Amino acid sequence: MSKQDWDLKTKKEEIALHLKKEHAFPFNDRRSLTVQDFIFEHFPSMVRLMCDKEYGYLNKGEKECLSKSRIKLTEALKECELKGIAIAKVFDFNESNEGEWRICKPTKEQLSYLKFKRWFTSAEGFFNKALLQESMIGEADIEELISELRATIKQKQELRAIIKKKRKIKVKNEN
Repeated sequence: MSKQDWDLKTKKEEIALHLKKEHAFPFNDRRSLTVQDFIFEHFPSMVRLMCDKEYGYLNKGEKECLSKSRIKLTEALKECELKGIAIAKVFDFNESNEGEWRICKPTKEQLSYLKFKRWFTSAEGFFNKALLQESMIGEADIEELISELRATIKQKQELRAIIKKKRKIKVKNEN
């Protein structure tokens, strides 16, 4: 992977192009980076004064730099999404079964989950608005919608469980 030395003036399009060229790896690939590692490798001049990667001893200016670099990364990832570049900040579990955010090319399952999270927030907002504006939808209708939503979620969860089991079997067979 190429080392970069970006600052806050770096255009999000430039970062998105770099992500496409240098970080199109699946989550479990060793070349995919944690968010923390990405920032330390790509914004070294901004974080050079930081004494450890656990962010335990940051002064106010360093925290600000770190925060701004995270915002810059988020903007670049949104640019990737707009341009259809399959790079995302994905929360998943590593081999040690510990959760972590990584910059990577997400799997279809991870993309489905990210889309669902976004959709669910929208749906929740719609339901709340519908309840407040009682003329849009009645309480009985909301109960029906929620039960349909619950059934759909259960079906998706069962499908994900089957896929996950198949992957585990495939990994065991490869070893």
